[in-house]
Amino acid sequence: NIKPKVQGFEYDVRGMAGKLFVATNNDVFMQQDGITVSSDGITVLLDRNILQESGRAYAEIDLTDSFGTCSSSTFMFSIDKKIGCPSGTTYFH
Repeated sequence: NIKPKVQGFEYDVRGMAGKLFVATNNDVFMQQDGITVSSDGITVLLDRNILQESGRAYAEIDLTDSFGTCSSSTFMFSIDKKIGCPSGTTYFH
């Protein structure tokens, strides 16, 4: 769940379409499905292909409406192997 802000103030994203770009290791993913944009913010259900390898992930979100596109700054999250689960199972934080 993401609450976008501009200069410290909440940014109204209602009516916008979202697109997520994620770079992990040597792969770059673009995701359009599983992204919900509402007055509460942006909810992203990460595609399982993004979570296949553990490591640091770099991401950006593009939001588009009839006025154009705005992009987030690059942000990071970690994808860690899950202990006690089958090989290849990961989670992020």
